[in-house]
Amino acid sequence: MPFRKHWLPILRDLSHAFQRSMIEHLPRQIVPKVHYCTEYDQVISDYGPAIKQWSMRYESYHFYFKKIALRTNNYKNLQKTLATRYRLKQAFSSFKMTQLNHNDQAIKIQKIKNNIFNNEMKCAIISHFGNIDMSKDLLQCHKFRYENIEYCRSSVYIISLMNLTETPKFVQVVNIIKLTHKWWLLVDMLATIGYDDKLCAWEIKSMDKYDLLDPCSMKYYYKGLDIYEIDNSTFVAFTARLTLH
Repeated sequence: MPFRKHWLPILRDLSHAFQRSMIEHLPRQIVPKVHYCTEYDQVISDYGPAIKQWSMRYESYHFYFKKIALRTNNYKNLQKTLATRYRLKQAFSSFKMTQLNHNDQAIKIQKIKNNIFNNEMKCAIISHFGNIDMSKDLLQCHKFRYENIEYCRSSVYIISLMNLTETPKFVQVVNIIKLTHKWWLLVDMLATIGYDDKLCAWEIKSMDKYDLLDPCSMKYYYKGLDIYEIDNSTFVAFTARLTLH
């Protein structure tokens, strides 16, 4: 759920209460993190959600390099040793991971029933494919992977950026359908209302405009996003900055 700015005073009071409790009851177990947590409200206010500053992945990678440095006992050109070992590890992992193969992969393939599409969706499908028997000619799947990019039903994706303002254009994948040997994304073309500073999220709205997109020719900007309903409005939590150049 998106973090709300009016929660920050509550977070500040709780963090200070926690620090006082540690000083009173466990003074010998106080570590620097006990003090750092009292600064979280100001950090979140200045730089956005704390999850965007999560450093556990860095610590994980740093542990790997530190372990290699201790085992190799090479101190003349340590940077080259670490880079070489890591590149060999990446090559081995890429060879073993089947999802990195340049193949299409559909997960949980099912037949389609006519009643799952509303009139607007049917019009978009007929406009794209022509007159077809949807229950016989089409198949659907829950997830579709193309060149290590995964598209999931109900997820929201960025397909482009608006000129000048560089505002993201969002679509929601309603269904993933297949005709003959080709998979297509049936998407709801969402309208971007604006960015909410209090929620650190983009407000979007469905206009019931549907289209079919080719996942093999789409430009990939970001992973699938989740939708949140707040006060009869719809938001996607996305704080990264994307640019046209």
